[in-house]
Amino acid sequence: MIRALILAFVILALSPPAPAAHGDVREYHLTIAQSDVVINGTPRHAMTINGTVPGPVLRFTLGDEAVIHVHNTMKESTSLHWHGLLVPNDQDGVPLLTTPPIESGTTFTYRFPIKQTGTYWYHSHSGLQEQAGIYGALIIDEPPVAGVVPIREEVLLLSDWTDENPKEVMRALMTGNDWYPIRKKNFPSIFGAIEAGAFSEYLQREWSRMAPMDISDVAYDAFLVNGQSRINLAGAPGEKVRLRIINGSSATYFFVQFAQEKLEIVAADGMTVEPFSTPRVLMGIAETYDAIITIPGDGAYEFRATAQDGSGSASAFFGSGTVS
Repeated sequence: MIRALILAFVILALSPPAPAAHGDVREYHLTIAQSDVVINGTPRHAMTINGTVPGPVLRFTLGDEAVIHVHNTMKESTSLHWHGLLVPNDQDGVPLLTTPPIESGTTFTYRFPIKQTGTYWYHSHSGLQEQAGIYGALIIDEPPVAGVVPIREEVLLLSDWTDENPKEVMRALMTGNDWYPIRKKNFPSIFGAIEAGAFSEYLQREWSRMAPMDISDVAYDAFLVNGQSRINLAGAPGEKVRLRIINGSSATYFFVQFAQEKLEIVAADGMTVEPFSTPRVLMGIAETYDAIITIPGDGAYEFRATAQDGSGSASAFFGSGTVS
């Protein structure tokens, strides 16, 4: 009897958990192409998803089954990786490692269960295609609760943009030339070091033959939020908004802040955290944060993402009227 109970206990302990209640099948069709887009009023050539940079926001609810058809119309292979998501290994989207590359003129269908909630993003894992425009936001909601009205949300996908061919950017970095710091006007000189009282540090760097930059090695033509350097979003005085902030850049850390109000951080990298308030956050590449803001008074209030090296920024304005 005791042996039977022990055996039953072992079988129960080793059995997989019961599957969660089945949700909906959420199906998307994504077409990857080389297209012309307009960024900050200037036509630019990019790799696009459904004709835009960034690609569309993909939205799911916990328990859903994701079915995502990716059509590749480019002349080269591509892929999509679901950054931070718990997916079967063969659906992870890293070509030649977990998932076959999506060859030119073919379609690949990703299919996986949605097992978590939060703010995530997706991007190409093929060559330097992410830098050329293949990325987008992915949001997973909790199932709705009867009688609870969720607050309004806005997705803010941050990125950097260069008009150069990304392969030329890589070539310039590998040659170790000084073009980017010169272009950004932060190339260190002996006279500037003396003026800044950092002559000894300058000599140490020269002696070690270190490159002159280590915060950001690329001179970007623009920094973007949802594909533009400046966007305007609706907002009423006193309204609370949940910002789903994603750093989808290739090589930029961003300081993010909101005019006259602190950010109330409620989630990081998809995970709920004990809420805390802070005037600004430094976001690393691929990090995500959920933050609650309250739109104060009349006017348009700025959410700003500033490149860590101070070379530029992107802004989203909430409300209308005088800019604050």
